[in-house]
Amino acid sequence: MNDTTNSKKMNVTTIPAAAPAAVDLISELDDDVLLHILGFLPSARDVARATVLSRRWRHLFGIAPRLRFDVGPGSFAEGGDEDEEELDAERCHDAARRLIAGVDACLARRRAAAADVDVDVLEIFLVYTDKSKHGLYKRVAVGKRFYFHDHRHEADVTPSLVGSWLRFAERHVKGSFVLELPLNAAATAKLDREEAAAAEEEDEADLL
Repeated sequence: MNDTTNSKKMNVTTIPAAAPAAVDLISELDDDVLLHILGFLPSARDVARATVLSRRWRHLFGIAPRLRFDVGPGSFAEGGDEDEEELDAERCHDAARRLIAGVDACLARRRAAAADVDVDVLEIFLVYTDKSKHGLYKRVAVGKRFYFHDHRHEADVTPSLVGSWLRFAERHVKGSFVLELPLNAAATAKLDREEAAAAEEEDEADLL
């Protein structure tokens, strides 16, 4: 008689080995190296956003050596829907007002800090660029018409704010300081008259 052995099949579940925890090599870098990396970001807003990504980085915005604030492109649409143009202009104005408040708040926090107040570079651009990024609306020389567009945030840039920023720059900026402000209405009108007079003189010279 043949003995029959009944074997039970065993289901063996293989548990994969746990993947090694990702190593955050960037956060292991010294503050000086991290600050150098953050210095390549285009604006203070980008630096602030980057520093919230890691608890290790959160203190870096308060000691960042480069602060750049830029109002960016304005609303220059022509020949379109007037209501849409007005909404676009208001959006630009609201963004500019938030930027102005952000500049003042950021510099106030730096002044109140016990250490690491100084910055190497401070740039504040409150003059619109064109949307093509060529900087046509703020980089052209004054004699060739410095501003082609209305800046609704002009009234938000008060003398007291500008004075506060200038004092911060005088005391705490160790390197480069740039401040670009929109011309007020009176200065713009004067520039228009001067350009019109210069154009008239050129026309008269051509006739001679």
